[in-house]
Amino acid sequence: MNVIKLTYFLMFGLLFCFACESNYNGGNYNEQTNSHDYENSDSQRNNGNQGVNQSPSDNNSSNGNYSARELWQKPKVVIDKMGDLTDKVVADIGAGPYGYFTIYIAENSDVQRIMAIDIDKEALQFIENQKITYRQPIRNRIETRLALREDPNLKDEEADIVLIVDTYMYFEDPIAYLKNLKKGLKGDGKLIIIEFKKRNTPEGPPLSFRTAIGKLEQDLEKAGYINIDSDDQTLEYQYIVIAQPGPKEVVD
Repeated sequence: MNVIKLTYFLMFGLLFCFACESNYNGGNYNEQTNSHDYENSDSQRNNGNQGVNQSPSDNNSSNGNYSARELWQKPKVVIDKMGDLTDKVVADIGAGPYGYFTIYIAENSDVQRIMAIDIDKEALQFIENQKITYRQPIRNRIETRLALREDPNLKDEEADIVLIVDTYMYFEDPIAYLKNLKKGLKGDGKLIIIEFKKRNTPEGPPLSFRTAIGKLEQDLEKAGYINIDSDDQTLEYQYIVIAQPGPKEVVD
């Protein structure tokens, strides 16, 4: 009888471990050209008792995926890196599928406006649906905007800060995109890019999808960015690169 009980216990433990696997595992990673693995994330965010009002900053949320990500993503640390956000306009490029940083920044800063920018209409609609469940002034801080693959759809000098997290790998022509992005940044603005380190990590896409930190630095220089500051120590699985737009090209 004890042997049977032990067998059942081991089987349950194995099933539990498989159920808790991260959505970033290679087997679930979207290898298409979409900005995010939206379909997989749809089942992720609707798992269990999760409601749309449960945000990444809610430590008591029943959403285990948010809680697990917060351990290694350290969103508060990322916000600290962004500096004082009071009355600032921030663009979160690649905000889908569920607006992780958009919601966190809206809730945990005095940002004037945070734009969730993505090429995925369905992702933006989810963020819109989520937004209306929040109290004021959080709700009014959030704006969604549809972008093109080669164009973030920013107005001239609209953003004080542009944040790009785990999206750089999807740019078909990264240098052209970075050049196009410069006009949407204010002259004293900053670009913050966070990507997974190009080494094996428990979280993140396959190595073939990742961009080495040196390659990103080179791309930024070629695109005309200045004051490039790289940090591969603060986050365990990702690096953070911060740059300023530099002189903008004058179009005759």
